[in-house]
This record gives sequence, C-alpha cells and structure tokens, in this order.
Amino acid sequence: MPSRPDEPVFAPYGDTRIFYPCNDQIRRSLRAREPIPMRGTNLAHCEGPSVSKPTQTFNFYLLQGVLMRLLSLVLSALVGTSLAASSALALSLESAGNYAAVALNGQLKTTISSGGTVVNGDIYVGNNPSANPDLDFSGGGQINGTIYADPNATINLSGGSTATGGTIFLSSAASNQVETDVNAYLSQVSVLSADQSIGAVSGSTTIFASQSGLTVVDATSFNLQGGSTLTVSGTASDTFIIRVSGTLTTGGNSNIALDGGVTASNVVFVVANDITMSGGTIDGIFLSSGGNITLSAGVHNGAYILAGDGKQLKFQSAPTVNFVGGPPAVPVPEPSAALVFGMGLFVVSRLPRRAR
Repeated sequence: MPSRPDEPVFAPYGDTRIFYPCNDQIRRSLRAREPIPMRGTNLAHCEGPSVSKPTQTFNFYLLQGVLMRLLSLVLSALVGTSLAASSALALSLESAGNYAAVALNGQLKTTISSGGTVVNGDIYVGNNPSANPDLDFSGGGQINGTIYADPNATINLSGGSTATGGTIFLSSAASNQVETDVNAYLSQVSVLSADQSIGAVSGSTTIFASQSGLTVVDATSFNLQGGSTLTVSGTASDTFIIRVSGTLTTGGNSNIALDGGVTASNVVFVVANDITMSGGTIDGIFLSSGGNITLSAGVHNGAYILAGDGKQLKFQSAPTVNFVGGPPAVPVPEPSAALVFGMGLFVVSRLPRRAR
C-alpha cells in the first residue's frame, strides 16, 4: 500500500541523514520511470516493493574524477619535460670565467703597478676610446700568464713589468663574447630567488649553505676591518652567489675564508658598487657591476671582473692574485617549469570536488 503523501523517504548523503518527502511528484516520476533528482532516495518505501528502481542515469562525478586524473597525468608530463629541459640551462660566466682579471669594453683603465704585484693567470683588457692606455702595467710587476685584449685596446708595459705569455689581441667577435657572457651572467643572477638575507655585515660572521647545491645570499654591504673574517661554509659540491646591493670593503688584514670543502671558484660575490680590499687573504670570485675594483696588498685566490662603464680595475701595492678557475656551471630552473606547474595546480584546485 502506498505511503502517505507527507511520509518522509530516507536518503543517506555522506554522514548526514536527510529525509525527502514522498509526494505526488515523486510517485508520478516513478510510474513514468523518470529519474529521481534525489540521490539515495528509498524508492521501495515510497511506492512499495513491487516498484522497480529506475535505470541509473549517467554518473557525472565519475567522469569528473577520470578527467581530473587525466589532467594530472598531462600536467605531470609537461612539468617533467620542462624540468628536464631546464637542467641544460646553466648559470655560467662562460668565456669571462677564463681570466684572473677582466675589464670589459668601456672601462676607464686597468692599472697594475708596483714591483711586488704578481698575477698568476691570464687577464682580459677591453677598450675605451677615451682611455689611453687601456692597460697601464708598470713598476716591475709580473703576470704569469697572457694578456688578452680587445683588438682596439692600447697596452703599456713599463718599468720592467712582464707577462710571460705576451699580449694577444682577440678578434672583435671573441672580445664582444666576453662582454656578452658577463652581461648574461648578471642578468641571470639578478632574477634568482634569495635563500638568505643578511643585511649589512661589519664584523666576523659565517654564511652557511641553505641546501645542497646553489645558495643565493643577499646583503646590503660588507665592511670587514681589524682582522675580522667572513667565512663561507659548505661542501665541495656547494655553490654560493652572494649579491651585494652596496659596497664590499676589507681592511686591516681582514679575510674572506672558506670552510667545509667549498672552493674559491664556487663562491661568487656580485657587487653593485665598489670593491676595495687591503691586505689579508681573500678567497672567491668578485664581480662589480657598477663600481671600481681596487686591491692593495694581500693574497687573493680567485678572480676579479669589472663590468661598469667608465670604472677602474687596480692592482697596486703588491697584491698577489692567484687564479683558481671560473665558477662551475650551475643548473637553475627555467621560469617556464614553475609556471606550468603553478598553472596546473591552479586548474586542478578550481575543479569542483566530488561529494561523498
């Protein structure tokens, strides 16, 4: 016997019990074998055991689950492909990493003076039409290597100064490539995300690797005086890029030292303004993008690169510069990989979830 019009019909929905009224509309739908728009309705209770359940309609939620799974697989493939391609994208100084000292085209002058100055490695000298000479090497210093120069650069050696490999003037293409490689390196470094931010450093401190591989550190300035030491600590497989928005100064026999196996070629300081060093032992590669570089005395294990127009690179008062090799190529993720991954997460997050 049919139930009363106001008698409720039980329908489970998740963990909540919901009751739908068994009314004439439901009865008409049952008799016409039309779908009931209420999930889980007890049809037998509404019409009696002799009434069969209507044929099950298309399950939209099942289709949604399948589509989400397919989308996830496609996005995983895209991200994997992009990340694999990014492993070939490496942060490197390329040709500019072959020299103990580099002064790009447009520099005011490179000065190497005093009899005690020793450079163990090759140097590169760019051209500035308003500078004459582009390299002034005087006072009996010694370059145990070769002077490579822009084809239009002027070189002056005096006072018994010598370069064991002589002077080689590069082709215009090779000279321009050095500048291109430095500018490309600066461009890549500028968009890296910082792992640490240490502000202004004015005394002894230690920078540790944030993770295995590349660590990027931002600082506003370094001013090491009175024998203080900046220590960079990491393993032989770690690389540090230390970006300095101001100046880097060492004096009073202060030091920049390495610990834990990290090498001088794996520590690169990219400084926006002047680099001034006096005495002490300094390890690392130093690149000034917009200031002068001046070394006075001390032992410097690394390389010095001058990139700003109209600036000067000076080795004076008998420093010793030991070239240790350019920084190794460091794999960095392409923005496209992160973009694809982020877009995929966003799309998946916006899909409606299947109700349980």
